[in-house]
Amino acid sequence: MSGAGQSDDEYGVVLLSKAGVGGGKRETLARLADTDGITVAGVVVEDMIHGSLPEYVTDLLRKVIRRRGSGYPVRGFNAARDIAKTVRSRLSPTESDGDGDTDPDDDPLADVPVREVSDMLSDRAASEIRAMDPDLAIVWGTRILPRRIFDIPTDGSIGVHAGKIPEYRGGPAGFWELYYGEDEAGVTVQKLNEELDAGQIVKQETVAIDPGDTLADVRAKQHGITADLVVDSVRGLADGSLEPRDWDGEKRPVNTPPSLGQLLAFRLRGRR
Repeated sequence: MSGAGQSDDEYGVVLLSKAGVGGGKRETLARLADTDGITVAGVVVEDMIHGSLPEYVTDLLRKVIRRRGSGYPVRGFNAARDIAKTVRSRLSPTESDGDGDTDPDDDPLADVPVREVSDMLSDRAASEIRAMDPDLAIVWGTRILPRRIFDIPTDGSIGVHAGKIPEYRGGPAGFWELYYGEDEAGVTVQKLNEELDAGQIVKQETVAIDPGDTLADVRAKQHGITADLVVDSVRGLADGSLEPRDWDGEKRPVNTPPSLGQLLAFRLRGRR
């Protein structure tokens, strides 16, 4: 397709995100922008605060606790620091996680349009995505999207899931793999459909869980392979070398955040 700055023979990709465009997301887009035949047609970012401020802070605190472990709430200062850092990063959705000295002339994303919307499920978000005329959307860190949003691109959308599908649908990332004593955790790029973590698998890889690994260790390993996985997935879909495949095995239930009892059992097993 041929969105802004995009020729007819180029494969246009957009990113849909709620958590800004830093770190692995920025690296992924920059690598795709440097790939022959692929154009980053744009980014649509949901506002830092969707709904009320108390709901936003509560949701963010839950994420901090899940990322840092069940004992983290007692370290209130560090929790506040992490929340402040996240809020600050989301005030500038296109901000790099680097040192801020990037030369715009050397930045492959300098001309990529970024549109901020208050609600990724809104008509305005749909309109912004259509205006970018993409072949494919990368959905990374948003809420669950309806078909009327994720089906706008010609080839639909792919989603990034920190878990092996179908074994570990839902979340929190890494927790249940440690809870059940697994020796590996996965990251999956899937074609989105209307069920949570139930799409066809585009590409999937795993990382080893070593004895003594913490939840933070496992998540860091998952994060470490995500950019490569997304880049390879988009390139494969663009040139036709990758074909999404159905699952092997039966559909598993969707995992949900652990109960207090399960968190206690996790800690009693020496996990953190």
